[in-house]
Amino acid sequence: EERYRTALQALGGIAAPAAPASLKSSLKSQTVTLATAQSRVRFTIVPPAGLPKDVVSEKIVTTPTGVFSKATHAWRVGSPALTFTYRRAGGNTFVLLADRYDPQDGLPPKYMFEALDPAPDGRPVLVKHEHFAWRNGSQVMSVNAGEGLSAAEIGSIRLAMHGVALLRRELHAPSSGTSGKLYRLNP
Repeated sequence: EERYRTALQALGGIAAPAAPASLKSSLKSQTVTLATAQSRVRFTIVPPAGLPKDVVSEKIVTTPTGVFSKATHAWRVGSPALTFTYRRAGGNTFVLLADRYDPQDGLPPKYMFEALDPAPDGRPVLVKHEHFAWRNGSQVMSVNAGEGLSAAEIGSIRLAMHGVALLRRELHAPSSGTSGKLYRLNP
């Protein structure tokens, strides 16, 4: 994990210190209905709209977040977020993440990095994806392009949801937030 963290920072990414194993193991996910999800989160859910026509299934999952405080340099378990996982007819999948909007989180990044299995020589392999985020009232929705979804399709979803696009932080720009979050996307 430390080698990937170092590689991410070399590419201009920003990473909080590794979360303790005890915190990671406490982030238990639950598949839920939209009504149950609304009773578990601290924001008004605006469900995804304008999805590609070839979406064939959906799964909604609630998972507590891990929150890193830059002031105390400590991790804690935060309130739950939602993931909407969709499967497309061709077998591709994509995940939309919904969480409570908190200005203390700072600007979302313009890019996210996906860690793949190491190269044969042991070097970390990171893939850069463009990251999009928008607000609907107290909800912030985010998604990465290239995860079974193009940037144009993401734009269509945001417009159909009447979401307000958030400014994004460029690579090498320091995070303006006072905290960072850890999300479990693949329960």
